[in-house]
Amino acid sequence: MPYFNLPQPEIQVTQVPEYDEGSELLLATQKRNSLNAQQRIAYDTIVSAIENKADLRPKCFFIDGPGGSSKTYLYEVLMHHVRSLGKVVLPSATTGIAANLLQGGRTMHSFFGIPVPVNEISVSRIKQDTFAGKMLYNANLLILDECTMAPKYALTLIDRLLCEAMTTNVTEKYKIPFGGKVFVIGGDFRQCLPVIPNGTRADVIESSLKMADLWKQFTKLQLMNNMPSSDPDSSNWLIKLRNGELSNPYNLGEDIIEIPEDMLCTDCIVSDVFWTTC
Repeated sequence: MPYFNLPQPEIQVTQVPEYDEGSELLLATQKRNSLNAQQRIAYDTIVSAIENKADLRPKCFFIDGPGGSSKTYLYEVLMHHVRSLGKVVLPSATTGIAANLLQGGRTMHSFFGIPVPVNEISVSRIKQDTFAGKMLYNANLLILDECTMAPKYALTLIDRLLCEAMTTNVTEKYKIPFGGKVFVIGGDFRQCLPVIPNGTRADVIESSLKMADLWKQFTKLQLMNNMPSSDPDSSNWLIKLRNGELSNPYNLGEDIIEIPEDMLCTDCIVSDVFWTTC
């Protein structure tokens, strides 16, 4: 890896943004009423875990949803609800673009002090007695979007960091995943996985979150409704595509699929996609 002699960036977080509880409650109520059935089940499950502090069972959840299932919308409702109670929610994502879609969001590397690259012996840059450490300690909900791009070692590091932050008795450390924090991750394993330079398919799978020992502790909450689409046939075709259930009748290989004729552009791509004249 090239080395450019750049200084190590410092974590300079000095305050948590303040939110008006009344406005957050209004937004939470309005958006909660518009959740579909699957979103409402996920919402109720996560809120119950936040409210039940005495429950010592793992409180980590995986929101499994393809593109268009409105995972981000569910995160927004959860964030408005938590903030309406005057509590702290820390939303993050594996990339800066995804983090910008969440109010107050930052990259997971920023929130959890994850080094680049991260491996099995990596440790967080965050210290418990710093502001960043205290912010993690006080958080009532942690969110990690586009989690499928994160390597399994990042999950191990986050678990170790939160366990260290939440427990003072050495014998009690690591008994509850993520120190008992409500930790919500979301993504779609049908899309992007960790990038392994010059890695094989097996290398990519081995580095994914599903290969982490902690993965079995997550409760899976599924979102399958394609909210922007009004065509059920198109939505079902996309689901089959993501699940690898499509093929072709010409024996051209498993990585080649046949696209239905009605999905092909026949004239002007602008008018076919955006319903406007070229």
